[in-house]
Amino acid sequence: MWLIMTKKFYLFRFENRSYVRSPEPKKSNRGITLMELLVVLVLLSIVSLSLFTIFRTTTESYSKGDARVQYYQNARAALEIMGREIRAALLTPPDAKTDIFYCIGLDETVEKYPAGTSPWQRRANSAKDEFYFIAPLANDADSDLCELGYWLDNRGTSDNKDDTLRKFYVKDDRTVDNEPEFDGDFRTPRGVANSSDLALNVTNLQFEYGYYNHSSRRVKYWIWANIWDSGDDLVENYGKDSDEKDPDGLPEAVKITIQVTDSRGKEMNTFSTVVYLPNVK
Repeated sequence: MWLIMTKKFYLFRFENRSYVRSPEPKKSNRGITLMELLVVLVLLSIVSLSLFTIFRTTTESYSKGDARVQYYQNARAALEIMGREIRAALLTPPDAKTDIFYCIGLDETVEKYPAGTSPWQRRANSAKDEFYFIAPLANDADSDLCELGYWLDNRGTSDNKDDTLRKFYVKDDRTVDNEPEFDGDFRTPRGVANSSDLALNVTNLQFEYGYYNHSSRRVKYWIWANIWDSGDDLVENYGKDSDEKDPDGLPEAVKITIQVTDSRGKEMNTFSTVVYLPNVK
Protein backbone atom coordinates (compact mmCIF):
# COMPACT_ATOMS: atom_id res chain seq x y z
CA MET A 1 0.00 0.00 0.00
CA TRP A 2 1.30 3.41 -0.78
CA LEU A 3 0.06 6.89 -0.23
CA ILE A 4 0.63 9.97 -2.35
CA MET A 5 -0.22 13.26 -0.75
CA THR A 6 -0.79 16.40 -2.70
CA LYS A 7 -1.94 19.80 -1.73
CA LYS A 8 -5.60 18.95 -2.07
CA PHE A 9 -5.89 15.26 -2.72
CA TYR A 10 -5.06 12.06 -1.01
CA LEU A 11 -4.54 9.07 -3.25
CA PHE A 12 -4.88 5.68 -1.74
CA ARG A 13 -3.93 2.39 -3.15
CA PHE A 14 -4.56 -0.91 -1.58
CA GLU A 15 -2.62 -3.89 -2.74
CA ASN A 16 -3.11 -7.56 -2.23
CA ARG A 17 -6.69 -7.07 -1.02
CA SER A 18 -9.83 -8.28 -2.63
CA TYR A 19 -13.36 -7.09 -1.90
CA VAL A 20 -15.93 -9.85 -1.35
CA ARG A 21 -19.61 -8.98 -1.43
CA SER A 22 -21.47 -10.07 1.66
CA PRO A 23 -24.10 -12.70 0.94
CA GLU A 24 -27.77 -11.65 1.22
CA PRO A 25 -29.60 -12.95 4.31
CA LYS A 26 -31.63 -16.05 3.66
CA LYS A 27 -35.42 -15.78 3.83
CA SER A 28 -36.97 -17.90 6.55
CA ASN A 29 -39.71 -20.32 5.59
CA ARG A 30 -40.69 -20.97 9.21
CA GLY A 31 -44.54 -20.76 9.92
CA ILE A 32 -46.68 -20.33 13.05
CA THR A 33 -46.49 -23.20 15.43
CA LEU A 34 -49.55 -24.88 16.90
CA MET A 35 -48.71 -23.56 20.35
CA GLU A 36 -48.58 -19.99 19.09
CA LEU A 37 -51.93 -20.44 17.34
CA LEU A 38 -53.50 -21.79 20.52
CA VAL A 39 -52.21 -18.84 22.53
CA VAL A 40 -53.70 -16.39 20.02
CA LEU A 41 -57.04 -18.20 20.07
CA VAL A 42 -57.13 -18.20 23.88
CA LEU A 43 -56.39 -14.48 24.04
CA LEU A 44 -58.98 -13.76 21.36
CA SER A 45 -61.58 -15.83 23.25
CA ILE A 46 -60.89 -13.96 26.48
CA VAL A 47 -61.29 -10.58 24.78
CA SER A 48 -64.48 -11.68 22.98
CA LEU A 49 -66.00 -13.09 26.17
CA SER A 50 -65.21 -9.90 28.06
CA LEU A 51 -66.84 -7.76 25.36
CA PHE A 52 -69.89 -10.03 25.25
CA THR A 53 -70.25 -9.91 29.05
CA ILE A 54 -70.07 -6.12 29.05
CA PHE A 55 -72.64 -5.90 26.24
CA ARG A 56 -75.02 -8.35 27.91
CA THR A 57 -74.75 -6.61 31.29
CA THR A 58 -75.41 -3.24 29.69
CA THR A 59 -78.41 -4.59 27.77
CA GLU A 60 -79.90 -6.28 30.83
CA SER A 61 -79.41 -3.16 32.93
CA TYR A 62 -81.18 -1.06 30.32
CA SER A 63 -84.05 -3.57 30.05
CA LYS A 64 -84.48 -3.70 33.84
CA GLY A 65 -84.37 0.07 34.11
CA ASP A 66 -86.89 0.50 31.31
CA ALA A 67 -89.23 -2.12 32.82
CA ARG A 68 -88.90 -0.49 36.25
CA VAL A 69 -89.78 2.92 34.83
CA GLN A 70 -92.79 1.46 33.04
CA TYR A 71 -94.33 -0.19 36.09
CA TYR A 72 -93.55 2.81 38.29
CA GLN A 73 -95.42 5.02 35.82
CA ASN A 74 -98.16 2.38 35.60
CA ALA A 75 -98.66 2.35 39.37
CA ARG A 76 -98.39 6.11 39.75
CA ALA A 77 -100.98 6.79 37.04
CA ALA A 78 -103.43 4.25 38.49
CA LEU A 79 -103.14 5.60 42.05
CA GLU A 80 -103.48 9.17 40.82
CA ILE A 81 -106.67 8.43 38.89
CA MET A 82 -108.24 6.45 41.73
CA GLY A 83 -107.29 9.06 44.32
CA ARG A 84 -108.74 11.94 42.30
CA GLU A 85 -112.05 10.15 41.73
CA ILE A 86 -112.41 8.77 45.28
CA ARG A 87 -111.95 12.27 46.73
CA ALA A 88 -115.07 13.29 44.80
CA ALA A 89 -117.26 10.53 46.30
CA LEU A 90 -120.76 11.66 47.30
CA LEU A 91 -123.37 10.28 49.66
CA THR A 92 -127.02 11.18 50.04
CA PRO A 93 -128.29 11.70 53.59
CA PRO A 94 -130.08 8.71 55.19
CA ASP A 95 -133.46 10.49 55.11
CA ALA A 96 -133.22 11.38 51.43
CA LYS A 97 -136.35 10.57 49.45
CA THR A 98 -134.46 10.52 46.17
CA ASP A 99 -131.90 7.98 44.99
CA ILE A 100 -129.67 6.65 47.74
CA PHE A 101 -125.98 6.79 46.87
CA TYR A 102 -123.87 4.07 48.40
CA CYS A 103 -120.19 3.56 49.09
CA ILE A 104 -119.26 -0.12 49.20
CA GLY A 105 -115.98 -1.86 50.00
CA LEU A 106 -115.81 -5.60 49.41
CA ASP A 107 -113.03 -7.72 50.84
CA GLU A 108 -111.48 -10.51 48.77
CA THR A 109 -112.31 -13.10 51.43
CA VAL A 110 -116.05 -12.34 51.38
CA GLU A 111 -118.08 -13.99 48.62
CA LYS A 112 -121.36 -12.29 49.55
CA TYR A 113 -121.41 -9.19 51.66
CA PRO A 114 -122.20 -9.31 54.46
CA ALA A 115 -123.12 -12.97 54.94
CA GLY A 116 -125.50 -12.91 51.97
CA THR A 117 -127.91 -10.48 53.64
CA SER A 118 -127.22 -7.54 51.31
CA PRO A 119 -127.26 -7.17 47.51
CA TRP A 120 -123.53 -6.53 47.28
CA GLN A 121 -121.75 -9.29 45.42
CA ARG A 122 -118.24 -9.62 44.09
CA ARG A 123 -117.75 -9.50 40.35
CA ALA A 124 -117.06 -12.55 38.25
CA ASN A 125 -113.30 -13.15 37.87
CA SER A 126 -112.59 -10.72 40.70
CA ALA A 127 -109.30 -11.67 42.36
CA LYS A 128 -108.91 -9.14 45.18
CA ASP A 129 -110.77 -6.30 46.93
CA GLU A 130 -113.40 -4.14 45.26
CA PHE A 131 -114.53 -0.58 45.97
CA TYR A 132 -117.58 1.25 44.57
CA PHE A 133 -119.01 4.73 45.02
CA ILE A 134 -120.91 7.57 43.34
CA ALA A 135 -119.06 10.65 42.13
CA PRO A 136 -119.51 13.47 39.59
CA LEU A 137 -117.48 12.88 36.45
CA ALA A 138 -117.80 14.90 33.26
CA ASN A 139 -119.68 12.96 30.57
CA ASP A 140 -122.34 13.38 27.88
CA ALA A 141 -125.24 12.00 29.96
CA ASP A 142 -128.11 13.88 31.58
CA SER A 143 -126.06 14.50 34.73
CA ASP A 144 -122.42 14.20 35.62
CA LEU A 145 -123.06 11.58 38.32
CA CYS A 146 -121.46 8.21 37.67
CA GLU A 147 -121.13 4.84 39.29
CA LEU A 148 -117.43 4.20 39.76
CA GLY A 149 -115.45 1.30 41.12
CA TYR A 150 -112.17 -0.57 40.95
CA TRP A 151 -111.50 -4.29 40.93
CA LEU A 152 -108.82 -6.74 39.85
CA ASP A 153 -109.73 -9.03 36.96
CA ASN A 154 -107.86 -12.34 36.95
CA ARG A 155 -109.33 -13.13 33.51
CA GLY A 156 -110.43 -16.53 34.75
CA THR A 157 -106.88 -17.90 35.10
CA SER A 158 -104.79 -18.91 38.11
CA ASP A 159 -101.72 -17.13 36.71
CA ASN A 160 -101.57 -13.59 38.07
CA LYS A 161 -99.32 -12.38 35.24
CA ASP A 162 -102.37 -11.43 33.19
CA ASP A 163 -104.29 -9.79 36.05
CA THR A 164 -105.61 -6.34 35.18
CA LEU A 165 -106.78 -3.47 37.36
CA ARG A 166 -110.14 -2.45 35.94
CA LYS A 167 -112.34 0.59 36.40
CA PHE A 168 -116.10 0.13 36.61
CA TYR A 169 -117.92 3.10 35.09
CA VAL A 170 -121.63 3.70 34.44
CA LYS A 171 -122.96 7.14 33.60
CA ASP A 172 -126.43 8.46 34.47
CA ASP A 173 -128.54 8.08 31.33
CA ARG A 174 -131.93 7.66 32.96
CA THR A 175 -133.55 10.23 30.68
CA VAL A 176 -132.85 8.13 27.58
CA ASP A 177 -133.24 4.65 29.00
CA ASN A 178 -136.25 3.39 30.94
CA GLU A 179 -134.15 0.68 32.57
CA PRO A 180 -130.80 2.36 33.09
CA GLU A 181 -127.67 0.65 34.29
CA PHE A 182 -127.18 3.58 36.65
CA ASP A 183 -129.11 2.08 39.55
CA GLY A 184 -126.95 3.10 42.48
CA ASP A 185 -126.13 -0.43 43.58
CA PHE A 186 -123.29 -1.29 41.16
CA ARG A 187 -124.87 -4.62 40.28
CA THR A 188 -125.66 -4.06 36.61
CA PRO A 189 -123.94 -5.96 35.22
CA ARG A 190 -121.80 -8.19 37.45
CA GLY A 191 -119.34 -9.25 34.76
CA VAL A 192 -116.65 -7.33 32.94
CA ALA A 193 -119.06 -5.15 30.97
CA ASN A 194 -118.89 -1.44 31.78
CA SER A 195 -115.34 -1.98 32.97
CA SER A 196 -112.22 -0.75 31.20
CA ASP A 197 -108.54 -1.45 31.80
CA LEU A 198 -106.93 0.99 34.20
CA ALA A 199 -103.53 -0.67 34.68
CA LEU A 200 -101.86 -3.85 33.44
CA ASN A 201 -99.56 -6.23 35.34
CA VAL A 202 -101.24 -5.52 38.68
CA THR A 203 -101.05 -8.62 40.88
CA ASN A 204 -102.68 -7.33 44.07
CA LEU A 205 -105.30 -4.74 45.01
CA GLN A 206 -106.25 -3.93 48.59
CA PHE A 207 -108.55 -1.27 50.06
CA GLU A 208 -108.73 -0.22 53.69
CA TYR A 209 -111.23 2.25 55.12
CA GLY A 210 -110.18 4.67 57.84
CA TYR A 211 -112.48 6.25 60.42
CA TYR A 212 -112.50 7.79 63.89
CA ASN A 213 -113.88 5.49 66.57
CA HIS A 214 -113.74 8.08 69.35
CA SER A 215 -116.27 10.80 69.97
CA SER A 216 -113.48 13.33 70.57
CA ARG A 217 -111.85 13.95 67.20
CA ARG A 218 -108.91 15.60 68.94
CA VAL A 219 -107.73 12.16 70.00
CA LYS A 220 -107.02 11.23 66.36
CA TYR A 221 -107.88 7.62 67.08
CA TRP A 222 -107.84 6.03 63.64
CA ILE A 223 -109.14 2.55 62.87
CA TRP A 224 -108.82 0.78 59.53
CA ALA A 225 -111.49 -1.66 58.35
CA ASN A 226 -111.31 -4.19 55.50
CA ILE A 227 -114.98 -3.87 54.51
CA TRP A 228 -117.36 -0.93 54.23
CA ASP A 229 -121.06 -0.33 53.68
CA SER A 230 -122.30 3.23 53.84
CA GLY A 231 -125.87 2.02 54.34
CA ASP A 232 -125.11 -0.26 57.29
CA ASP A 233 -123.69 0.10 60.79
CA LEU A 234 -120.66 -2.16 60.59
CA VAL A 235 -118.14 -0.04 62.50
CA GLU A 236 -118.23 2.32 65.46
CA ASN A 237 -117.34 5.61 63.81
CA TYR A 238 -118.16 9.21 64.70
CA GLY A 239 -118.95 12.32 62.70
CA LYS A 240 -117.75 15.89 63.12
CA ASP A 241 -120.54 16.50 65.61
CA SER A 242 -119.04 13.74 67.83
CA ASP A 243 -122.17 11.61 67.37
CA GLU A 244 -121.85 8.00 66.33
CA LYS A 245 -122.77 7.42 62.72
CA ASP A 246 -125.59 5.01 61.95
CA PRO A 247 -125.35 4.09 59.13
CA ASP A 248 -121.64 4.48 58.65
CA GLY A 249 -121.76 6.80 55.63
CA LEU A 250 -118.49 7.59 53.86
CA PRO A 251 -115.16 6.62 55.39
CA GLU A 252 -112.82 9.39 56.45
CA ALA A 253 -110.08 7.98 54.27
CA VAL A 254 -109.36 5.14 51.86
CA LYS A 255 -105.97 3.45 51.73
CA ILE A 256 -105.14 1.92 48.37
CA THR A 257 -102.40 -0.68 48.00
CA ILE A 258 -101.44 -2.20 44.67
CA GLN A 259 -98.69 -4.60 43.71
CA VAL A 260 -97.29 -4.17 40.22
CA THR A 261 -94.92 -6.39 38.27
CA ASP A 262 -92.86 -5.58 35.20
CA SER A 263 -93.82 -6.86 31.77
CA ARG A 264 -91.36 -9.78 32.14
CA GLY A 265 -92.90 -10.87 35.44
CA LYS A 266 -89.48 -10.92 37.11
CA GLU A 267 -89.65 -7.87 39.36
CA MET A 268 -92.51 -6.59 41.46
CA ASN A 269 -93.07 -3.75 43.87
CA THR A 270 -95.83 -2.51 46.17
CA PHE A 271 -97.26 1.01 46.08
CA SER A 272 -99.81 2.58 48.40
CA THR A 273 -101.47 5.90 49.05
CA VAL A 274 -104.06 7.27 51.47
CA VAL A 275 -106.93 9.29 50.02
CA TYR A 276 -108.79 11.63 52.39
CA LEU A 277 -112.42 12.34 51.53
CA PRO A 278 -113.31 16.01 51.98
CA ASN A 279 -117.07 15.44 51.69
CA VAL A 280 -117.30 13.39 54.89
CA LYS A 281 -119.53 14.92 57.56
